[in-house]
Amino acid sequence: MATGIQISNLIVLKMNAKGKVADLVQQGLDQDASSVTELSGITHNDVAMHGLATTLLTVNTNYHRNPPTATKNAVTIAIGNLADAYNENAAEIQIIARKEAKSAGDVTVGIDIVEKANYRLKDVPGPIEIAFKVENDGQGAVKISTKSIGQGTIYIREFGKTTGLEVVPPLANRKELLVSGETEIRLEDLERFTMYAFREASIVPISRKADSATKLTETEKKATPSAITRAHRRIYSANVETNYEYSPWFWLMVQ
Repeated sequence: MATGIQISNLIVLKMNAKGKVADLVQQGLDQDASSVTELSGITHNDVAMHGLATTLLTVNTNYHRNPPTATKNAVTIAIGNLADAYNENAAEIQIIARKEAKSAGDVTVGIDIVEKANYRLKDVPGPIEIAFKVENDGQGAVKISTKSIGQGTIYIREFGKTTGLEVVPPLANRKELLVSGETEIRLEDLERFTMYAFREASIVPISRKADSATKLTETEKKATPSAITRAHRRIYSANVETNYEYSPWFWLMVQ
């Protein structure tokens, strides 16, 4: 399966200063930015972050002594100092992770940076399942492989040059649709070292039998729904940009 790249959904979570002190301390102590080369320049390195976390732990422990040797206000200040530093790092790490992911053309590169530093992601973007795969297949050529939906299915591929990851090709750049019944095709004569985006739709044959109430398989559900007349004619609309239900775009740098 191909993976839809959605770098903009890579969001690093900040520290919730209202959380339990023990959890905040652990978050600060967990930082391991020194293990990630790309994070060598963040504002608060591991020594600084661990120091703020240790200070909070000490102050909070002293506050709960009997009698207390620290004030509630001192705990509040220590929490604020740790949260401010952590959140500043989180914002910087997010920027760096997105930049590296975009440069590599792979969102997992950004995810790895965040996770290796022991920061947390909001809804870690898992792969978006796309029922086709695009890969380089020689100079200026790609191979598009599709998971078969069923006998008689027609596959419609659309592609076009674009300026970078997550940039949808403008209509002027989109080429003639590639329509065939084969699950694997080769596309040649592309510009080398150029970013292209691809997407795919499919349509299944119209059944000549009465509706048997048979449930569609998960694969068949991905095909464009068929609107038909009683005479089994497929219906299209002239007032829409496309009559097909396309997959998300997939980006590839053609070699």
